[in-house]
Amino acid sequence: MHPIRDHVGSMSDDPPDGVLGGLPPTRPHRRSAKRQVKPETASGTDDRAEPAPPPPSRGDSILGTAVRAAAELAEIGLMIGARALRGALSRLPRP
Repeated sequence: MHPIRDHVGSMSDDPPDGVLGGLPPTRPHRRSAKRQVKPETASGTDDRAEPAPPPPSRGDSILGTAVRAAAELAEIGLMIGARALRGALSRLPRP
C-alpha cells in the first residue's frame, strides 16, 4: 500500500489557465540525478566538436568534388527510381 501524499495540493475542478496553467508555481529545489553536471575536460574543449575538414591536397580537389557530387546525384536518382518502381509494382494485381 502506498502512503498518502500530503504534500501534494488538491486538484480543483476549474480548468487550468492556458497550456502551462496546470504546472506548479515553483520549481524543484534539487536537480535530478539524471541531470548532473559533467566535469569539464582538461583542455577545455568540447569532445563532441566536429573535426576540421582536411585541406585540399592538390589542384585535383575541384575534380574530386565534382565526381563526388555526381555520384551523390546518381545515388539519389537510383533511390527515387527504386521507390517509383516499388510503387508501380505494388499497384499491379497479384496472381
